[in-house]
Amino acid sequence: MTRRRQKTPPLKAFVAITWELLISAAFIELCHYSRAALPYFLGKVKLSPADPRKYTTPFSFPYSEAKRLGFPTSTFAKAIEQLVKYGFLDPVSKGGCYGEIKAPNEFTLSNRWRSYGTKEFVASSWKSFIPKPRKNTPRLYRGKCITPSGEINPDTS
Repeated sequence: MTRRRQKTPPLKAFVAITWELLISAAFIELCHYSRAALPYFLGKVKLSPADPRKYTTPFSFPYSEAKRLGFPTSTFAKAIEQLVKYGFLDPVSKGGCYGEIKAPNEFTLSNRWRSYGTKEFVASSWKSFIPKPRKNTPRLYRGKCITPSGEINPDTS
């Protein structure tokens, strides 16, 4: 009599974090909330860790998704700031409200963390990141229409 081999259930999605990353100087200096957010950012790009496209593929991570994962808005903002500062993320574009359009933040993963604490480290800051200009559409400011050239037009009709 032979036993039937039970099928093992497929593995659930997981994020691979290497020992090199865990013992790096940049990871050790992160606050606990940035350490908690990092796997969610790493899991956004669905490519193998050895694939070179992993660090050039842009992805978005809206605040609404972070809130659903349990991050308060201010804590998530601080986590983004730290992950960019220590070299885990590179900003592509800042999100926000542009007229009636809400755009999420876009990032790419970065390898800058490997050189953190050395002279080769290239510093970056989320607060000083200047987003690419959007379409030349007029904006509303206190009920007045501002044209792309910066002129204020009181007529909003």
